[in-house]
Amino acid sequence: MYYRCWLALWLLTAMVDGQDDDPCLVHNHELLDDPWRSTAISAGTVYENDLLISEGWYRSV
Repeated sequence: MYYRCWLALWLLTAMVDGQDDDPCLVHNHELLDDPWRSTAISAGTVYENDLLISEGWYRSV
């Protein structure tokens, strides 16, 4: 009986564990909303890049 409780707890933890890693969830990605990322602006003399951006999930808005 004791091992059944541990097995049930382990299975429940295994099922729930991977759900928080979903990059589509709001708290699992960064929003990139810098004005220079817009396709509506014309090219200027200042160039931007993502060389210093940290690894992770991003969403352009």
